[in-house]
Amino acid sequence: MDLVGRFEDTFCNIAIEKGDGSSSNDAELFEEMKAYFIRLYNHPRGKSRIEGLLNHNNEWVQFWVASHLLSEGDNKRAATVLKKLSNDGGNLGFGSETTLNEYKKGTLGSPFGL
Repeated sequence: MDLVGRFEDTFCNIAIEKGDGSSSNDAELFEEMKAYFIRLYNHPRGKSRIEGLLNHNNEWVQFWVASHLLSEGDNKRAATVLKKLSNDGGNLGFGSETTLNEYKKGTLGSPFGL
């Protein structure tokens, strides 16, 4: 596996482990997830891989990627993913709905500080 693939896999695995944020080490998982997302984002081939993660089979991966992509501007695919996730209920649905509302208000920033 190449470097970009390792960044992508590690980001996804941590996002899945982080899940709804209810674990005792949620803050550490977030910081690690953020670090790998930034590595992926900053790699010349990484940005093209990020958008592909909107199709990942895990909804938490989809959520984090869609939230970031929507923060970068008008991204219809990201908005569509978040709208679908907002119907799921629970923390995932609430977070997705909140992200869409912040985008509509013009106050959405990247969850990764980019």
